[in-house]
Amino acid sequence: MRIIYLLPLFALSACVDPFAQAVPYTVTVPAYLDVNPAFGTDEDLDTLDLDGRRMRMTNMDNVVMSDEDAQAALLDLERFLSRENAVCTIVDDTNVRLRGSCTVDGIDVAGWLIERGYAVAE
Repeated sequence: MRIIYLLPLFALSACVDPFAQAVPYTVTVPAYLDVNPAFGTDEDLDTLDLDGRRMRMTNMDNVVMSDEDAQAALLDLERFLSRENAVCTIVDDTNVRLRGSCTVDGIDVAGWLIERGYAVAE
């Protein structure tokens, strides 16, 4: 005897991955730092955690700075990201880490980092 279980349609829609789309696409999610700011380095300024997925920001590159300055920059970025959800446009998701750009409260995150001297335009 075979038993067939049928899931309601709403249960299937809850399982949809917002990142499983053709690129480029846009998602609105909470953005967090990929590391604890107290232990971060300048290499961590270009990567965000978007709902559990790592994303490297495009159009910018980190500047070399001391760990102390990098940790202060990461704390500053963490405060900026906490304002509201990020709206991110993903341009590449073929690797382990996504690539794209994000805005928070209408302000481009990479531009914000560049303006403060934490990064340079790529």
